[in-house]
Amino acid sequence: MKRIISIFLLMIFASQMAFAQGEEKNKVSCNTKDLLKAVTVLNDIGVTELSEEWEIWEEKTVTRAEFVEMTSNAFQIETYSEAIYFTDVQKDMWAYEAVTDMAELGYISIPEDRRFRPDDNITYAEALKIVLNLANYGGFAQSGGGYPNGYINLAHKLEISVTGGYNYELTMSGAITLIYEVMSMGRYNSNVYTGEFGQNEETIFEQLWDVHIERGILNAYYGAGYQADVANENEVIIDDEVYIMQNENNLENYFLNQVVFISKKCRKDIEGTI
Repeated sequence: MKRIISIFLLMIFASQMAFAQGEEKNKVSCNTKDLLKAVTVLNDIGVTELSEEWEIWEEKTVTRAEFVEMTSNAFQIETYSEAIYFTDVQKDMWAYEAVTDMAELGYISIPEDRRFRPDDNITYAEALKIVLNLANYGGFAQSGGGYPNGYINLAHKLEISVTGGYNYELTMSGAITLIYEVMSMGRYNSNVYTGEFGQNEETIFEQLWDVHIERGILNAYYGAGYQADVANENEVIIDDEVYIMQNENNLENYFLNQVVFISKKCRKDIEGTI
């Protein structure tokens, strides 16, 4: 069955993750090639609309309201609640729906003073708690020590590459990478017994968005290659499977290289576009 490639990403080169943790500014950020992949995927599904240079992403801190908005969209949280949980998040605030939905479902806690502090920069530990709760790991983290150490230790065990002091402020690059890495895992499921963590086989991207982040060898594309199966300009062959491309790309530099790409399943009876 043919599948649609929504965005063709990049050739794979050997690279290591590198994160900037500024002691003076107490920030957690990310400056790596994999950030481009994370931004591309989240832009593609409409969670972000980032077009700035990396330097801006690495310096810009993320507020609590911004992070809740991003994760609410990424995990498709929607309750249609009209409750007022926080005195500083009223119905006319731009992030009201996201904050209310997340509070309604228990993904963010409601303090005694009922203040959410939407404009405060979110910390590494606060962001971890939200995104790991959304992935069903909250109980696991609570049993391992609770907030913040239980979540930080769990992130280390899950090999989440964004790290820093629990009260360090998270930058946009750190937030994007954190959301991307957690959504690239399966949700925690206590009924699944695979290794230390019971994770669903489907990643969260696959479960919620039908987004498959894959890699393979680009064997053929229209105008090049040794296979005659490529009959249309929007077709490519990766690891002997035919895909339909949504976006036009210059593929000459990718030919016969291993590539990373995003694909979505197509209905068997309809060959459409995303």
